[in-house]
Amino acid sequence: MDNATVDTPELRFEALKPTASWYQAFFAFLLGGGNEDYRGRMPEVVCVNRRSQRRTIEVLDTYEEAEGFRTSIEVDFHSLPIDVWCDRYGVPPTFIAD
Repeated sequence: MDNATVDTPELRFEALKPTASWYQAFFAFLLGGGNEDYRGRMPEVVCVNRRSQRRTIEVLDTYEEAEGFRTSIEVDFHSLPIDVWCDRYGVPPTFIAD
């Protein structure tokens, strides 16, 4: 399995492997892309709501870190009140309700 996925009734959490190669990231940086546009260049943890909208929760250095973080936010999602979880991870409650 390339990307790890876990389903819950409200959200799906995914740890995504980077899709761009190091040389694509390097040339994008040289051409002025900076490091703000990381999408696909670094492993990331996303949550996906019922409408298939994605929201990046965290960008990490390695896929192993992303997988571990995905596991911890899933545990938090099931153990914390929704408003506390949303505040902790910067997700608007309306994203979950959509």
